[in-house]
Amino acid sequence: NQRTTVTSGQSYSLTVQASYGNYQYLRAYLDYNADGDFNDAGENIMTTQGGFGSATITIPAAGVTINTPIRLRIVADNPNGASPTACSLNGTPSEGIVQIEDYTVIITPRIVTSVASGSWTNSGTWSCSCIPASSDSVSIQTGHIVSISSGLVQARRLTLDGKLQYAAGGRLQLTGN
Repeated sequence: NQRTTVTSGQSYSLTVQASYGNYQYLRAYLDYNADGDFNDAGENIMTTQGGFGSATITIPAAGVTINTPIRLRIVADNPNGASPTACSLNGTPSEGIVQIEDYTVIITPRIVTSVASGSWTNSGTWSCSCIPASSDSVSIQTGHIVSISSGLVQARRLTLDGKLQYAAGGRLQLTGN
């Protein structure tokens, strides 16, 4: 039970409680692109000192690994030394506060539905008040007509209960499998 599922584009609360409330460095990392490290921009999702840490994490709508287990790493280290990294601690076990724990996170695609007829590139057309990203599952609802006027738009998947219209030069690329 050390795993959770989250949805891209959504925000979540993360709370870390140090052992016995000990004062220490607390860090959290999420390997969004599943490349095996935590060196990429945005993968350090919490940095704090104290016996308790919390953060609100917004899962990116694009550029994340979808439907594949990725690592959430929690690091606790001695607050009297240098700040730890995802893979380097400075305290000693005798201090009783050095620990790294990994958890599994699965990011599911955001589902974006049409709320009105309109242009694909108009945020008012969609339930997220945004323009769908390449990792989104898109659904055009019955009675709605969504138009692609020009250029390339992308979605992971498309459910079409309404209509999709293309102008000259308009293209849709589905990125999912």
